[in-house]
Amino acid sequence: MDGDDPTRPGYSISVLRRRGWPESLIQSLLGQPDFTAENPHGGRFPMRMFARPRVIQAEKSDAFLAWVESRRALPKVRRTG
Repeated sequence: MDGDDPTRPGYSISVLRRRGWPESLIQSLLGQPDFTAENPHGGRFPMRMFARPRVIQAEKSDAFLAWVESRRALPKVRRTG
């Protein structure tokens, strides 16, 4: 999945989103972050981080896999532009 950097101890919200997680699923399956980290982009607030093993375990859960399947069943939206 996108954003998988084995040298990092956890995933930020932005990396989870790139991996396909919507905010609602982050809240329901992961809840509170495991730790915070300094924002490398100079942000005012620390990044909320979720431990890698916990995210990987959640991505193997029935709830996550059901959500992935439900997304596959949705019709594709064509963008015009």
